[in-house]
Amino acid sequence: MFIDSELEFCDGETLSGTGIAVKKGDHIDLNATSDLTEHDLGSGEPLYLVLNVTTAFSGGTSVKIDLRSGDADTLTGGGGTFDIHYTTGTIVAADYGDLTGRTIIALPKNVFKYRQYLGIFVSTSGAVTGGVADAFLTKDVSNWTSTATRVPATDPAS
Repeated sequence: MFIDSELEFCDGETLSGTGIAVKKGDHIDLNATSDLTEHDLGSGEPLYLVLNVTTAFSGGTSVKIDLRSGDADTLTGGGGTFDIHYTTGTIVAADYGDLTGRTIIALPKNVFKYRQYLGIFVSTSGAVTGGVADAFLTKDVSNWTSTATRVPATDPAS
């Protein structure tokens, strides 16, 4: 499967930090107004958020990862209004292992209301380290594999 770079939020992005609440990686500009605008991001087909944590989190107290849309590209209340479309919830240090590996989340099918900017927002408590991840949107998760080049070895182009 190919990953569209326009639908990629993080590629080997470090999501950790000390007491942070910040957008990580890139965002998608949905070209909407600041109000909740209806978007069919999957053009009538299911669309999935893939969060692939390749290096485990460690240290600190907790981590929370959200998929947010907001009026401002910072995805924070200080820069406008935002909505959370998916959240891991607060994961405490003892459960960091639950975040390691691939998590696939089906986004609402068909028309759903999003604000202008869509991206990944991370909050940590304490000095959290590690937490390197890829995050992107895709229509087809059944054939997705994580490789160095993201092209299966059987592909003649690799």
